[in-house]
Amino acid sequence: MDPIEEQKEELEILQSIYPDELSIASDTDFTIDLLLETPSEKKHLLVLHVHYTPKYPNELPDLDDSEDDSDDDGDIDGSGATRKPVIISELVQFDSSDLKSLLNKLYDEANENLGMPLVFTLTSYLKETAESLFQDKLKIEEKKHEKQQYERELEENKKFMGTKITKENFQAWRLDFRKRMNLDRREQKRLDLLHRDKLTGKQFFQNNLNTINLNDLNENISSLTVN
Repeated sequence: MDPIEEQKEELEILQSIYPDELSIASDTDFTIDLLLETPSEKKHLLVLHVHYTPKYPNELPDLDDSEDDSDDDGDIDGSGATRKPVIISELVQFDSSDLKSLLNKLYDEANENLGMPLVFTLTSYLKETAESLFQDKLKIEEKKHEKQQYERELEENKKFMGTKITKENFQAWRLDFRKRMNLDRREQKRLDLLHRDKLTGKQFFQNNLNTINLNDLNENISSLTVN
């Protein structure tokens, strides 16, 4: 069969299979949107780009893939506030290296089916492979999130666990605390005020001598009887 006829026939079949997903730019250029089945409320959409080469299907078509990220801001309102909690699966995205890896696998699959119309086969293969890759990336994100949560909890627990008390570090803390609070100086001041009006035994005796009436003392001495 003439390659051009095979291309037209395949394109008609694709239109019947993908009535909403297929976008035709010309008889030789079209795209197919692939909605991936993932555990996420966010839509993850891959786009397969196909260009029929003159001798296709006896030679490979030109292929490309891309990710439609138009649903990225679906959980953000106009003020920039998040309307719902972040779900890990919604953080997963295909980067350029992922898309390149998928495209390489797509060409490998195309080489195995060379000589026959293969766009439907490639579309199914791309969807299945991309969903598998999504699951792998999701597991990585979940482990990363769990690690971050664990590290945050450890940091929070440090506030309550404190430092193990030893005789040495308690004494060091006590000295530092007393210094910061001026406790030693305040204690000395309090003692000084407490003893300011109190006399020592010697001071008390000397003060009493100064107040004794000498006449009374002589009378008391003369009245003493010695046996």
